Amino acid sequence: MRLTRRTTMLLPLAAGLTGGWTSPAPDVVLYVLPELRGAANRLGSGFHASEGVPVHVFAAPPLGLMGLIRHRARDDVVVADAPTVQALAAAGLVLPASVTLLGADPYVLIGPREMAPLGAAAALTRYRVVVTDPTSAASFDGQALLRVIAGTTPLSAAPIGVATIPELVTMVGRERDLIGLARTSAVFGARSVRVIATIPASTTPPVTIAGGLTKNGQSGKAAAFLRYTAGGGLRVLKQAGLEVA
Repeated sequence: MRLTRRTTMLLPLAAGLTGGWTSPAPDVVLYVLPELRGAANRLGSGFHASEGVPVHVFAAPPLGLMGLIRHRARDDVVVADAPTVQALAAAGLVLPASVTLLGADPYVLIGPREMAPLGAAAALTRYRVVVTDPTSAASFDGQALLRVIAGTTPLSAAPIGVATIPELVTMVGRERDLIGLARTSAVFGARSVRVIATIPASTTPPVTIAGGLTKNGQSGKAAAFLRYTAGGGLRVLKQAGLEVA
């Protein structure tokens, strides 16, 4: 069919009425939290190997993800903490029927690779702690969370604040006497750090992780990738430290 100028002008309007447009390129664009980047890269590689479709991974904290999707940045699938995914669905930016629970990401204390495992209380009294500051650059308020976890346990020194989880992992990995408060997924794929102590769920419950399809996604393979993540991909999430059903 030959496209006239009038028809061409109407095409974007028609696409908007259906809520999305299917690109001829099947590539999947995936948005995740920064601590989930290692697991997301592994999921993307597995999907590419099985389906022949590349997955492009971009990471941002919750408010960053919401801002990008709200301003119609290209995205097909989002995997983040459940409250963020549910807020996107409530705003009409993620298809509510697509929201899928994937597992729970526990809070942990991490240290340099050579550091021996310790109990949480012992680690907090022996080493200085690196935490994320209460800003929109971080996935969670590490300063407030540390106060809950420490309780009456005396800290060895005042905590060190950083902006993001990746910055925290880098700092802890290059120092011998620092530990960091993170989620277990942040360690996956990092060669310089390890989990040295787990945080009891009774003190700080793990964060539920969910995935969903964005309303304005363009990849015809987006739904297949989300099914893969919630199926065979759970093995990768389990390797990353998530508690999966």
